Amino acid sequence: MESRRGFTVVELLTTVSVLMLLIGITLPALVAVRRYGRRVVGIHNQREIVFAVTLYACDSDDDFPDSVALCRTGARTYRWQDPRKVKTTEPLATMRHSSVAGYLGEYAKNAEIFCCPSSPAPHTYWRQAWEQADQWHYPESEDADAADPLFGSYCFFWSYTAHLGSPAGPFVGPRSQLLRRPQSDLLVCDYFGYDDWRNRGYFGSCEPLKHDEIVAEFDWHSSYWSYRNHGVADDPGALKTRLNAGYVDGHVAGYLPSQTTAIWVSETPDGQEPYNEQLDLRNPGRYFVPTQALRAIR
Repeated sequence: MESRRGFTVVELLTTVSVLMLLIGITLPALVAVRRYGRRVVGIHNQREIVFAVTLYACDSDDDFPDSVALCRTGARTYRWQDPRKVKTTEPLATMRHSSVAGYLGEYAKNAEIFCCPSSPAPHTYWRQAWEQADQWHYPESEDADAADPLFGSYCFFWSYTAHLGSPAGPFVGPRSQLLRRPQSDLLVCDYFGYDDWRNRGYFGSCEPLKHDEIVAEFDWHSSYWSYRNHGVADDPGALKTRLNAGYVDGHVAGYLPSQTTAIWVSETPDGQEPYNEQLDLRNPGRYFVPTQALRAIR
């Protein structure tokens, strides 16, 4: 009878070592492919958003939707808020809807295209909020009758105004397909900012940054990636992540943090005054937009 010979310890260790070596070689490539795939999906998402906004304009005398980031808080006058806002609590009387979904739900049924695929995760109630549009309420709110906001992972700049901090004047997002100076042609871009109230002194983005630290979802606010620069604290040039932006003419272009310019949420509707942190501790910090989007303004 022939005896069955098993593997020796040396053979097993050699096999395991070879497998570990192959995994070590292929894993970084697989991670890179996965990130590239998400980037492609992100580009597709922004194209779909631009397309939806364009379709809306075609049905609205070339005018883009209202920005739901202009609202009132308490007894104060109307002012701008975070451009990631997709649902507001107190819209202007002239606004037809209080949510992005209310304006664009007819033209974009898929809620996922309005959420960056590279962000840590969509908001827990993202799909529900999109489907319910203006009628959505945060399910975990203590006041079931209260109107609740929601913030996503993209920045939406149609009909939006921000403080540019430049003699050139405020940042003015496109109001219609018929662009007029000094309007920018930027409609949407990945969130990339600094010094958000949830993570003071850190950069934040819906695209992964160094070390992949996460600022967790909080109430109505979506999660995002963060990184603290130990060089020049607020200099975005040291970061190498790839960002995308969609424009009025339909194209989506990539850019680097070093190719951006800072803007601030404005305390006043005309964009002349930056956000007053003394009046509201939830200061969203600054946002970085592609510098090429400011050509018409400057």
